Amino acid sequence: MSGVKRVKYKTDNNSIFNVILDEASGMTAFIGTLPTEAYTENMTVRVSKNNKEVGIRPRSVLLSRTIGDDTITNCLVQQGTRYKRVPIPTKARWDEIGLTTAVTIGGQAYVVEKKISEDVK
Repeated sequence: MSGVKRVKYKTDNNSIFNVILDEASGMTAFIGTLPTEAYTENMTVRVSKNNKEVGIRPRSVLLSRTIGDDTITNCLVQQGTRYKRVPIPTKARWDEIGLTTAVTIGGQAYVVEKKISEDVK
């Protein structure tokens, strides 16, 4: 079972603060090297599902995985796609990640479906 942790995040404007990240196995290797500079802001941001909120939406990638197949008959497990949005702490690592990059997070195979730029409102 994984939890969450705070890791350093460097904005496109070089501010450093915390972002909340899933602690699932494979996550640390995927997000790359964390910023080493001192904090410039005393705050923690989280990835929000609402684009209308005021604040900083960290640059991130949207991972997807397909679950189930045509043989599923259990109504509790449905075929479909599951998503995981992962903040990427540095612009350099975000630039390195390509669409369709395969990654295993928490024992589940995902593919990078979308790259989401940092947004400050």
